[in-house]
Amino acid sequence: MKVTAVLKQDIRRRIFRFSVSYLMMFAILGLVPPFLNYFFGDMFDVNDYISAMNFINSLLLPILVVSFVVDDQGSRISDYYFKTRQGRHLYLFSLLICGLCLGLSAGFLLIGVCALLSMVLSVAVSWKVLTVLLASYILLPLFYLVLGITMYLFFHIQGVTLTIFNLVFVMIVPILINIGASTIGLGILLQSPFYILTFLGMGSGTMNELFYCLVSILVLYGINHWKIQRIDF
Repeated sequence: MKVTAVLKQDIRRRIFRFSVSYLMMFAILGLVPPFLNYFFGDMFDVNDYISAMNFINSLLLPILVVSFVVDDQGSRISDYYFKTRQGRHLYLFSLLICGLCLGLSAGFLLIGVCALLSMVLSVAVSWKVLTVLLASYILLPLFYLVLGITMYLFFHIQGVTLTIFNLVFVMIVPILINIGASTIGLGILLQSPFYILTFLGMGSGTMNELFYCLVSILVLYGINHWKIQRIDF
């Protein structure tokens, strides 16, 4: 297998033919609330746009990235990748690179729109905040990607069931952590990727907390790499 050729094909298929169109559409929709406020006489606040995009992306990115895995389960991609150890390694690596490209696309799209608003409307933009958000957008799809692969490889959860589990992790688990973590003495969950990389914690995490999220991603990726090499497909 030629690694470069396979990666280019997968990135085109997963990112540019499918995901970027969604990201651009929701980036435009995210401008609607602040512009409505502007037309009704309020000052345009770029923070309103950032808040809207954080909410949208924190839901959209995990759904898109896990759809990569679900779509593969409905195809015969295993006939191409899973016959050899090199192919299995390449499959996980390809998914990781696609998740990285997805996060970078979302992050740079947000930064690009904010830069445009800053030039056109002369609104203040905190580039320090945007840097943290870019890091969050990179880690967010990677975390839910390796989590989805873990559910698939270890618990054989596929298709619609995997999508439902993903939605539970994205939407319900963070709310439960927010409501009950401190009450039951598990405040440490507020520093977990399930909270930091969601619509509740997005943008509030520090670089140290994001580093721990990265460590969690690498550990899960390593476990998945070990597991996929030992499965008889």
